[in-house]
Amino acid sequence: MFILGVDDKRNLFYLLNVMKNKVIENNTQAQIRLHSKILKATSTVAELEKELGEVEASEIEEVEKATSDEMVKFTKRQWAICVIKNTRIEIERLVETKNQELIFPHGKFVMVPQGTQLTSPSGFHPDEKVFVKPERGCVIDCLPDSSNMSYYDFTGNRTYEITGFRG
Repeated sequence: MFILGVDDKRNLFYLLNVMKNKVIENNTQAQIRLHSKILKATSTVAELEKELGEVEASEIEEVEKATSDEMVKFTKRQWAICVIKNTRIEIERLVETKNQELIFPHGKFVMVPQGTQLTSPSGFHPDEKVFVKPERGCVIDCLPDSSNMSYYDFTGNRTYEITGFRG
């Protein structure tokens, strides 16, 4: 397939659209997904800022200090300020994720020291099987006969932790 005369495998627009529901299998695909989410969030902030015009510090403070009961009574402007604040936080977290080393354990096991938790980074749901690489551990194809390590099993439809000896 060709879009605008460019090979589809190198066309960012094509990749962004095709990968919306695709399994993330490597860092390139993860970076494209993150880039897409950052662009969308940045666009949301820009649109809301344009719509709101100048926002006073007192308005921001009022939104930040609001209780849940007060939030129910927010005006459209207050909600927009809240969305801008939260979207900026989301952008920061997505940028952090872009700079982290990720693992993609589809159909494999992740061996880690006992008590180590796998963390799904911002921009990815745990079901997508994209995780921040733990400080210690590795991705393996098959389990050893015995170990004092814990394993996360990504070979089936469910992810679960196995601790200790296999047998």
